Amino acid sequence: MMFLVLLVLLASSCLQLGHGSSFKLVDSNGYTISSANTFGLLLFEGRTVCDDYFSDNSAAAICRDMGYSGTSSWWTFNRYEHVQRWDRQRYYAIGLDDVVCTSPVWSSCTWSRTHNCKHGEDIFLTCQHNAVHGGWSSWSSWSPCVIESACQGSQSRSRSCTNPAPGRGGRSCTGSASEVRSCSTGSLQNGGWSEWGDWGSCNCDHSTGVGTWTRFRSCDNPSPACGGQSCSGSSTDTGSCNHACCQTTHGGWSEWGDWSTCSCDYTSETSLWTRSRECDSPVPSCGGSECVGQGQETTSCNHQSLVADLFSLQICLDRLPLPFLS
Repeated sequence: MMFLVLLVLLASSCLQLGHGSSFKLVDSNGYTISSANTFGLLLFEGRTVCDDYFSDNSAAAICRDMGYSGTSSWWTFNRYEHVQRWDRQRYYAIGLDDVVCTSPVWSSCTWSRTHNCKHGEDIFLTCQHNAVHGGWSSWSSWSPCVIESACQGSQSRSRSCTNPAPGRGGRSCTGSASEVRSCSTGSLQNGGWSEWGDWGSCNCDHSTGVGTWTRFRSCDNPSPACGGQSCSGSSTDTGSCNHACCQTTHGGWSEWGDWSTCSCDYTSETSLWTRSRECDSPVPSCGGSECVGQGQETTSCNHQSLVADLFSLQICLDRLPLPFLS
Protein backbone atom coordinates (compact mmCIF):
# COMPACT_ATOMS: atom_id res chain seq x y z
CA MET A 1 0.00 0.00 0.00
CA MET A 2 1.23 3.50 -0.85
CA PHE A 3 1.04 6.11 1.92
CA LEU A 4 0.69 9.87 2.31
CA VAL A 5 2.29 12.15 4.91
CA LEU A 6 0.93 15.69 5.36
CA LEU A 7 2.75 18.10 7.71
CA VAL A 8 1.34 21.49 8.79
CA LEU A 9 2.40 23.80 11.65
CA LEU A 10 0.07 24.47 14.55
CA ALA A 11 -0.96 28.15 14.48
CA SER A 12 -3.25 28.43 17.50
CA SER A 13 -4.97 26.43 20.18
CA CYS A 14 -7.73 25.56 17.66
CA LEU A 15 -6.88 24.83 14.02
CA GLN A 16 -9.25 26.11 11.39
CA LEU A 17 -10.31 23.68 8.66
CA GLY A 18 -8.70 24.44 5.32
CA HIS A 19 -5.74 26.39 6.76
CA GLY A 20 -3.40 23.42 6.40
CA SER A 21 -2.51 20.51 8.63
CA SER A 22 -0.26 20.16 11.68
CA PHE A 23 -0.38 16.38 11.36
CA LYS A 24 1.22 13.68 9.25
CA LEU A 25 1.09 9.91 8.98
CA VAL A 26 4.33 7.90 8.86
CA ASP A 27 5.11 4.24 8.29
CA SER A 28 7.14 2.05 10.64
CA ASN A 29 10.34 3.46 9.18
CA GLY A 30 9.25 7.05 9.72
CA TYR A 31 8.74 7.70 6.01
CA THR A 32 6.03 9.82 4.48
CA ILE A 33 2.90 7.87 3.55
CA SER A 34 1.23 8.70 0.25
CA SER A 35 -1.94 7.01 -0.87
CA ALA A 36 -5.53 7.75 -1.69
CA ASN A 37 -6.32 5.69 1.39
CA THR A 38 -3.87 6.82 4.07
CA PHE A 39 -2.82 4.61 6.95
CA GLY A 40 -0.08 5.21 9.50
CA LEU A 41 1.15 6.48 12.83
CA LEU A 42 -0.30 9.90 13.58
CA LEU A 43 2.31 12.55 14.35
CA PHE A 44 1.87 16.13 15.52
CA GLU A 45 4.86 18.41 14.93
CA GLY A 46 7.15 15.35 14.86
CA ARG A 47 5.66 13.81 17.99
CA THR A 48 3.15 11.03 18.41
CA VAL A 49 -0.44 11.76 19.41
CA CYS A 50 -1.98 9.70 22.22
CA ASP A 51 -5.57 8.51 22.51
CA ASP A 52 -6.63 10.35 25.67
CA TYR A 53 -10.18 11.51 24.94
CA PHE A 54 -9.58 10.74 21.24
CA SER A 55 -12.86 10.06 19.40
CA ASP A 56 -14.30 9.55 15.94
CA ASN A 57 -14.82 13.30 15.77
CA SER A 58 -11.10 13.78 16.47
CA ALA A 59 -10.18 11.34 13.70
CA ALA A 60 -12.54 13.00 11.23
CA ALA A 61 -11.20 16.46 12.12
CA ILE A 62 -7.59 15.34 11.57
CA CYS A 63 -8.39 13.68 8.23
CA ARG A 64 -10.20 16.80 7.06
CA ASP A 65 -7.31 18.94 8.26
CA MET A 66 -4.97 16.85 6.12
CA GLY A 67 -7.19 17.35 3.06
CA TYR A 68 -9.34 14.22 3.20
CA SER A 69 -13.09 13.97 3.50
CA GLY A 70 -13.39 11.25 6.14
CA THR A 71 -11.86 8.36 8.11
CA SER A 72 -12.26 4.63 7.91
CA SER A 73 -10.78 3.72 11.28
CA TRP A 74 -8.36 4.64 14.07
CA TRP A 75 -6.71 2.62 16.82
CA THR A 76 -3.89 2.62 19.34
CA PHE A 77 -0.56 0.85 19.51
CA ASN A 78 -1.79 -1.69 22.00
CA ARG A 79 -3.21 -3.78 19.20
CA TYR A 80 -0.70 -6.60 18.97
CA GLU A 81 -0.76 -6.96 15.19
CA HIS A 82 0.87 -3.57 14.81
CA VAL A 83 3.61 -3.95 17.43
CA GLN A 84 6.32 -5.11 15.07
CA ARG A 85 5.21 -2.90 12.24
CA TRP A 86 5.26 0.31 14.29
CA ASP A 87 8.23 -0.27 16.55
CA ARG A 88 9.86 3.00 15.50
CA GLN A 89 7.17 4.96 17.34
CA ARG A 90 9.17 4.77 20.52
CA TYR A 91 11.63 7.28 19.08
CA TYR A 92 8.92 9.98 18.93
CA ALA A 93 8.00 12.06 21.99
CA ILE A 94 4.37 12.41 22.96
CA GLY A 95 3.18 15.63 21.36
CA LEU A 96 -0.55 16.09 21.97
CA ASP A 97 -2.75 14.79 24.80
CA ASP A 98 -6.39 14.95 25.76
CA VAL A 99 -7.82 15.65 22.33
CA VAL A 100 -11.50 16.57 22.62
CA CYS A 101 -13.61 17.39 19.52
CA THR A 102 -17.32 18.07 19.52
CA SER A 103 -17.56 17.91 15.69
CA PRO A 104 -15.38 16.70 12.77
CA VAL A 105 -13.77 20.14 12.29
CA TRP A 106 -10.81 21.54 14.20
CA SER A 107 -12.59 24.70 15.27
CA SER A 108 -14.44 22.54 17.80
CA CYS A 109 -11.33 20.78 19.17
CA THR A 110 -9.32 21.40 22.33
CA TRP A 111 -6.26 19.61 23.69
CA SER A 112 -3.54 19.79 26.29
CA ARG A 113 0.16 18.95 26.54
CA THR A 114 0.24 17.26 29.95
CA HIS A 115 2.35 14.38 28.56
CA ASN A 116 0.52 11.80 30.59
CA CYS A 117 0.34 9.37 27.70
CA LYS A 118 2.46 6.34 27.00
CA HIS A 119 3.46 5.01 23.61
CA GLY A 120 1.03 2.20 24.09
CA GLU A 121 -1.67 4.82 23.52
CA ASP A 122 -0.26 6.16 20.23
CA ILE A 123 -2.87 6.83 17.57
CA PHE A 124 -2.89 5.04 14.21
CA LEU A 125 -5.25 6.48 11.63
CA THR A 126 -6.76 5.62 8.27
CA CYS A 127 -8.21 8.41 6.09
CA GLN A 128 -10.31 7.85 2.99
CA HIS A 129 -11.29 9.61 -0.17
CA ASN A 130 -8.96 12.39 -1.18
CA ALA A 131 -10.66 15.75 -0.95
CA VAL A 132 -11.12 17.69 -4.18
CA HIS A 133 -9.34 21.00 -3.87
CA GLY A 134 -10.67 23.87 -5.92
CA GLY A 135 -8.93 25.07 -9.08
CA TRP A 136 -9.28 28.26 -11.04
CA SER A 137 -10.95 28.45 -14.41
CA SER A 138 -9.33 30.39 -17.23
CA TRP A 139 -9.56 34.16 -17.04
CA SER A 140 -12.46 35.72 -18.86
CA SER A 141 -11.87 38.28 -21.59
CA TRP A 142 -11.15 41.82 -20.47
CA SER A 143 -14.23 43.99 -20.11
CA PRO A 144 -14.63 47.11 -22.28
CA CYS A 145 -12.50 50.04 -21.19
CA VAL A 146 -14.47 52.29 -18.84
CA ILE A 147 -13.13 55.82 -19.34
CA GLU A 148 -12.53 57.83 -16.18
CA SER A 149 -10.48 60.83 -17.32
CA ALA A 150 -8.27 62.00 -20.23
CA CYS A 151 -8.80 58.83 -22.30
CA GLN A 152 -7.62 56.77 -19.31
CA GLY A 153 -9.82 54.18 -17.66
CA SER A 154 -9.90 50.67 -16.33
CA GLN A 155 -11.11 47.25 -17.32
CA SER A 156 -11.52 44.00 -15.44
CA ARG A 157 -11.67 40.27 -15.90
CA SER A 158 -12.69 37.39 -13.67
CA ARG A 159 -12.31 33.69 -13.08
CA SER A 160 -14.16 31.14 -10.98
CA CYS A 161 -13.13 28.35 -8.63
CA THR A 162 -14.72 25.66 -10.80
CA ASN A 163 -11.81 23.82 -12.40
CA PRO A 164 -12.55 21.78 -10.40
CA ALA A 165 -14.93 23.10 -7.79
CA PRO A 166 -13.85 22.19 -4.22
CA GLY A 167 -15.52 19.07 -2.89
CA ARG A 168 -15.41 16.41 -0.18
CA GLY A 169 -13.91 18.87 2.28
CA GLY A 170 -11.33 20.18 -0.16
CA ARG A 171 -9.91 23.67 0.02
CA SER A 172 -11.23 26.53 -2.01
CA CYS A 173 -9.01 28.34 -4.47
CA THR A 174 -6.44 30.79 -3.18
CA GLY A 175 -5.91 34.15 -4.82
CA SER A 176 -8.26 36.69 -6.32
CA ALA A 177 -11.26 35.92 -8.48
CA SER A 178 -10.91 39.21 -10.36
CA GLU A 179 -8.26 41.69 -11.43
CA VAL A 180 -8.25 45.22 -12.82
CA ARG A 181 -5.84 46.99 -15.14
CA SER A 182 -5.62 50.47 -16.61
CA CYS A 183 -6.54 51.08 -20.24
CA SER A 184 -6.80 53.83 -22.81
CA THR A 185 -9.12 54.44 -25.76
CA GLY A 186 -6.54 56.30 -27.82
CA SER A 187 -2.94 57.30 -28.12
CA LEU A 188 -1.45 60.43 -26.61
CA GLN A 189 -1.83 63.39 -28.99
CA ASN A 190 -0.34 66.85 -28.59
CA GLY A 191 -2.28 69.88 -29.78
CA GLY A 192 -1.50 71.84 -32.96
CA TRP A 193 -2.41 75.36 -34.07
CA SER A 194 -4.93 76.12 -36.78
CA GLU A 195 -4.23 78.78 -39.45
CA TRP A 196 -4.61 82.40 -38.36
CA GLY A 197 -8.08 83.83 -38.92
CA ASP A 198 -8.82 87.08 -40.78
CA TRP A 199 -7.87 90.38 -39.22
CA GLY A 200 -10.67 92.05 -37.29
CA SER A 201 -11.80 95.68 -37.57
CA CYS A 202 -9.12 98.33 -37.28
CA ASN A 203 -9.15 100.05 -33.93
CA CYS A 204 -7.99 103.62 -34.66
CA ASP A 205 -6.56 106.28 -32.41
CA HIS A 206 -7.66 109.28 -34.50
CA SER A 207 -5.65 111.70 -32.42
CA THR A 208 -2.48 110.11 -33.75
CA GLY A 209 -3.71 108.23 -36.78
CA VAL A 210 -2.36 104.96 -35.37
CA GLY A 211 -4.49 101.83 -35.69
CA THR A 212 -4.27 98.22 -34.50
CA TRP A 213 -6.21 95.08 -35.31
CA THR A 214 -6.32 91.52 -33.99
CA ARG A 215 -6.58 88.01 -35.36
CA PHE A 216 -6.98 84.62 -33.65
CA ARG A 217 -6.12 80.93 -34.03
CA SER A 218 -7.28 77.76 -32.24
CA CYS A 219 -5.46 74.77 -30.74
CA ASP A 220 -7.50 72.25 -32.72
CA ASN A 221 -5.26 71.07 -35.54
CA PRO A 222 -5.33 68.59 -33.90
CA SER A 223 -6.83 69.12 -30.47
CA PRO A 224 -4.81 67.65 -27.58
CA ALA A 225 -6.10 64.22 -26.53
CA CYS A 226 -5.40 61.43 -24.06
CA GLY A 227 -3.17 63.54 -21.85
CA GLY A 228 -1.34 65.26 -24.70
CA GLN A 229 0.10 68.75 -24.29
CA SER A 230 -1.77 71.87 -25.31
CA CYS A 231 -0.33 74.21 -27.94
CA SER A 232 2.53 76.47 -26.90
CA GLY A 233 2.38 80.15 -27.77
CA SER A 234 -0.44 82.68 -27.94
CA SER A 235 -3.79 82.29 -29.64
CA THR A 236 -3.93 86.06 -30.31
CA ASP A 237 -1.88 88.20 -32.72
CA THR A 238 -2.01 92.03 -32.87
CA GLY A 239 -0.82 94.05 -35.85
CA SER A 240 -0.69 97.62 -37.19
CA CYS A 241 -3.39 98.96 -39.51
CA ASN A 242 -2.31 102.58 -39.89
CA HIS A 243 -3.16 102.38 -43.57
CA ALA A 244 -6.79 101.90 -42.62
CA CYS A 245 -6.82 104.51 -39.88
CA CYS A 246 -7.24 108.29 -40.33
CA GLN A 247 -6.14 111.15 -38.14
CA THR A 248 -8.81 113.59 -37.04
CA THR A 249 -8.56 116.97 -38.82
CA HIS A 250 -10.73 119.93 -37.86
CA GLY A 251 -11.86 122.33 -40.58
CA GLY A 252 -10.23 125.72 -41.13
CA TRP A 253 -11.36 128.78 -43.11
CA SER A 254 -9.69 129.91 -46.28
CA GLU A 255 -8.93 133.61 -46.92
CA TRP A 256 -11.90 135.80 -47.77
CA GLY A 257 -12.57 136.21 -51.46
CA ASP A 258 -12.97 139.54 -53.29
CA TRP A 259 -16.05 141.68 -52.75
CA SER A 260 -18.71 141.24 -55.30
CA THR A 261 -20.14 144.18 -57.29
CA CYS A 262 -22.64 146.28 -55.46
CA SER A 263 -26.22 145.23 -55.68
CA CYS A 264 -29.19 147.54 -55.18
CA ASP A 265 -31.72 147.32 -52.40
CA TYR A 266 -34.65 149.27 -53.83
CA THR A 267 -36.58 149.38 -50.63
CA SER A 268 -33.79 151.12 -48.74
CA GLU A 269 -32.20 152.75 -51.77
CA THR A 270 -28.84 151.33 -50.65
CA SER A 271 -26.27 149.25 -52.41
CA LEU A 272 -24.69 146.05 -50.97
CA TRP A 273 -21.83 143.77 -51.82
CA THR A 274 -20.76 140.35 -50.51
CA ARG A 275 -17.72 138.14 -50.17
CA SER A 276 -17.23 134.51 -49.14
CA ARG A 277 -14.71 131.97 -47.83
CA GLU A 278 -14.45 128.15 -47.81
CA CYS A 279 -13.94 125.70 -44.95
CA ASP A 280 -11.08 124.03 -46.75
CA SER A 281 -7.91 125.12 -45.00
CA PRO A 282 -7.96 122.34 -44.11
CA VAL A 283 -11.12 120.43 -44.97
CA PRO A 284 -12.46 118.63 -41.85
CA SER A 285 -11.89 114.86 -41.98
CA CYS A 286 -11.91 111.69 -39.87
CA GLY A 287 -14.55 113.03 -37.52
CA GLY A 288 -13.09 116.54 -37.37
CA SER A 289 -15.38 119.50 -36.65
CA GLU A 290 -16.60 121.98 -39.26
CA CYS A 291 -15.35 125.56 -39.29
CA VAL A 292 -16.87 127.94 -36.74
CA GLY A 293 -18.47 131.11 -38.11
CA GLN A 294 -20.07 132.17 -41.42
CA GLY A 295 -18.80 131.43 -44.87
CA GLN A 296 -20.28 134.66 -46.29
CA GLU A 297 -20.60 138.25 -45.21
CA THR A 298 -22.48 141.28 -46.67
CA THR A 299 -21.88 144.97 -46.17
CA SER A 300 -22.95 148.33 -47.65
CA CYS A 301 -20.96 149.68 -50.51
CA ASN A 302 -22.37 153.28 -50.22
CA HIS A 303 -19.26 154.46 -48.42
CA GLN A 304 -16.87 153.34 -51.13
CA SER A 305 -15.15 155.81 -53.48
CA LEU A 306 -17.17 158.31 -55.44
CA VAL A 307 -16.51 156.51 -58.67
CA ALA A 308 -17.67 153.31 -57.11
CA ASP A 309 -20.71 155.01 -55.61
CA LEU A 310 -21.66 156.70 -58.84
CA PHE A 311 -21.17 153.49 -60.70
CA SER A 312 -23.26 151.60 -58.25
CA LEU A 313 -25.85 154.36 -58.18
CA GLN A 314 -26.06 154.39 -61.94
CA ILE A 315 -26.55 150.66 -61.90
CA CYS A 316 -29.28 151.03 -59.33
CA LEU A 317 -30.93 153.89 -61.28
CA ASP A 318 -30.79 151.89 -64.45
CA ARG A 319 -32.63 149.08 -62.73
CA LEU A 320 -35.34 151.15 -61.10
CA PRO A 321 -38.86 150.51 -62.31
CA LEU A 322 -40.15 152.90 -65.01
CA PRO A 323 -42.83 154.55 -62.83
CA PHE A 324 -40.05 155.69 -60.52
CA LEU A 325 -38.35 157.52 -63.43
CA SER A 326 -41.44 159.43 -64.67
